[in-house]
Amino acid sequence: MADAGLVERLAALPPLAAIPRAELEWLVAHGQLETFDAGELVSRKGEPITQVWIMLSGHMAITVDRGAGPRRVLEWRSGDVSGLVHRRVPVGVRRSQAVDEQHPQPAAPLSITDSAAFAFSEAVRVRAA
Repeated sequence: MADAGLVERLAALPPLAAIPRAELEWLVAHGQLETFDAGELVSRKGEPITQVWIMLSGHMAITVDRGAGPRRVLEWRSGDVSGLVHRRVPVGVRRSQAVDEQHPQPAAPLSITDSAAFAFSEAVRVRAA
């Protein structure tokens, strides 16, 4: 049985508001709540992305330094979705820029503040009929 509190948290997010409750319950039954402390790496540079995160609270970012000082190139806050969703193409990235096992992620996402995210792996990205 899905965690009702987590289902409610997901249902309250504007991008997920139209998803039927039964679908959210299925998703919660096949994923997990992850928490990150401020300053904690969410994943390591060079590792392939293997899951999707739905931000419940907090702030995460990817910062890149190419010699001119660090610059934030991507940020996520409550309600944002990030990670791998289909055919190894990260959310918000065109297929031609896809990151996969042959082309690992160029930078590591970092939790800027204490953060919570719901995560599920690519193994459950398509619900069985």
